[in-house]
Formats: sequence, structure tokens, C-alpha cells
Amino acid sequence: MATEEKPDERLAHETRPDNEPSHGWGLDDLARYAQAQHEAIVQGEMFMVPAYHRLGRTLELICRQRGRGA
Repeated sequence: MATEEKPDERLAHETRPDNEPSHGWGLDDLARYAQAQHEAIVQGEMFMVPAYHRLGRTLELICRQRGRGA
């Protein structure tokens, strides 16, 4: 049975499809990868917060000017 190569530590921070986790990864590698993905998601959300706020404010102004049913 052929085993897949274990990823090195920098791999946990890469998100290319060829570096996705697989059955050959150990628990430590999977945990590091999961943590890195969680951190990437949180950072992405923090980056998007101002855009969501501006969008909401803009839609609120549109509703006030045109009326909610328009």
C-alpha cells in the first residue's frame, strides 16, 4: 500500500487544491491545517466587515429614499 507524503509545516498555510488534506496526513498535520483554514476564514471575515457595513448603510438609504416596497 502506497502512503502519501506528509506535508511540511508551510503546507498548512497554503490553500491550493493540490495541497488539500488527505488520508495520508497525520492528526498533527490535519490539526495544523484546520487551524490555518480557520484563521484564514476569520481574517477574510474581518476584511469584509467594512464592506458589509457600507452595503447595509447604502441599502438603508435607498429604502428611505424610495420606500421599502419600491
